[in-house]
Parts: sequence; structure tokens; C-alpha cells
Amino acid sequence: MTHSAINPFANPDIPSLADLLNLVTNDADLTTSRRAELASAIRKSASWFGLALSEIPAAPAFLRVRFQRLSPGGAGVSRKRLQNVRSALSFALRRYGLGGNQAYLAPLTGTWKDLAGRMNDSYQKVPLTRFFQFLSATNVAPKEVSDSHSLAFLKALERESIFKNPKTSHQNMCRAWNRAVDEIDGWPQVRLTVPRYQHPWALRWDAPSRRRSIPTSTISA
Repeated sequence: MTHSAINPFANPDIPSLADLLNLVTNDADLTTSRRAELASAIRKSASWFGLALSEIPAAPAFLRVRFQRLSPGGAGVSRKRLQNVRSALSFALRRYGLGGNQAYLAPLTGTWKDLAGRMNDSYQKVPLTRFFQFLSATNVAPKEVSDSHSLAFLKALERESIFKNPKTSHQNMCRAWNRAVDEIDGWPQVRLTVPRYQHPWALRWDAPSRRRSIPTSTISA
């Protein structure tokens, strides 16, 4: 295997769907038609997710969430077709020992593991753990953290599409980080910019002459 996953949250030791496709296409014990069926399911899944094969960990925990967010209408196929693709992909994972519920996220390393151990407050731990995994996977040291890493984290959240509201997750992370700066000994002494979301005006349904604000994805630092 090439272990070519480039998902910024994934353990680099976990194969990607690109690796899985390579296993399938070189599996001489499968019939030609079965190889074609499995290869098609792998490619189709990546197409539906809007990600490159190398960005998708070949891990049930990741794939399960992505399929749960996928509807037949959104994929432009029948429910039966969606089920068949998912079933074929599950078969391929099991065939090469990639089934089960093992975690796909990058393990915390070095100082990140130490910092995570200092967090006793769930209001800090929940928002920050994913950020720590991102920084561990991308080999960023705590003393190097800056707003550029915070923004890269937001883009990674949006790209991965695991969280329903990545901007809110990012905002909560920045707040939790800044709180930790004040409360936890040994925390890197750098504050992250907490993004603000502007709220343009829209007409009320019951009062055309009145307006109210609704949220959008516009951000100002």
C-alpha cells in the first residue's frame, strides 16, 4: 500500500480509497466483473463526496458519516444504487482487513498529547481535540500556532464536511484556545482571532416593510 491519504485529520498509517482501489484492481482472486464492480463503487463514492480518492480514509468510521449525509436525490441516483455502492465498498473494506470501528483520526503526538492531558474542562477539550489532531497530523508544534493554522483548520473542516456547521466549530475552537491561554499553565501564549459572522438584513415574511437579520457565512476577523 502507498498509504497516500492526504486528509489533514487522518492517521497517515490508514490507507486511503486510492490505496483500496489499487488493492481491488490488482486482486487476481476476484473475477473481472467483481473487480469492475468494486472499483466503480470506490470511484463513485469519492465522486459523491466531492473528494479525491487520496483524501478519503478507507475507514468505516469516516465513510459512515459521509454516507449518512448523502441522500439518493443529492447523489442523483436511486436508493437501490446508493445501497449497492455502499455494500460493495463495505465488502472491499472487509476483504482487506479495513473493517471494524477503529479510529481514523491522527493520534496526538509529543507536546500535543501533553497539552491535551492538561484539559479537564469539556468546554475546552471538545472544541480543541479536533484542532490538536489537525496540528499533529500536519506536524505543527504548539509554539508555532498562529491564525494561519486556525484558518487552515477551518478550510479543512469545510473540505472534510464531517461537521454540520464547520464555521461554528472553528469559532468555538478559537474561543476555547484563548480561554486555555489564560487558564492552563504551559499553554502556548498566542491568542487566535475569533471570527465574527455578519448578519445582513432580509424581509420578514409577515411584515414586508420590516427587516430582520439572518446568518450567512460571511466572516470578518
